[in-house]
Amino acid sequence: MMMALFVETQQTTENALVQRLQDDAYTLAYYLLGNEGQAESATEAAFSNLGRGRAPHFDRLRMDVFQGILSRCWQERVPVTSMRRTGDISGLLQTVSIEERSVVVLVDVLGLSYEEAARVLQISKKHIMRLLAQARLHLAA
Repeated sequence: MMMALFVETQQTTENALVQRLQDDAYTLAYYLLGNEGQAESATEAAFSNLGRGRAPHFDRLRMDVFQGILSRCWQERVPVTSMRRTGDISGLLQTVSIEERSVVVLVDVLGLSYEEAARVLQISKKHIMRLLAQARLHLAA
């Protein structure tokens, strides 16, 4: 009886983590691409490209999903626009480069640490800090 309760609790927790990851992945894709359809497609592709038959640690899974989304979004290279839609964060983010946009979303929107963002983007923590400072200056202007 206790084992069944433990397994059920563990499955509920895992389902909640996967749901949160899906939400975070879509948020990342949406803010990078600025389009709901493209964000949904990028999120689905990132999850479908995960390795089969293994049960990775949640943090590794999150990194793999985020890297898949970033790869796809960077390939699409949504152009930087000078137009800002009033009150629309997504529109405002489209005014900075994809690199700056990626760091802002990972750190300021999704709450990753500088170290986590550096691992996802495969760049140094120092580079993350520089890109984030640049992005914040551009967004504040």
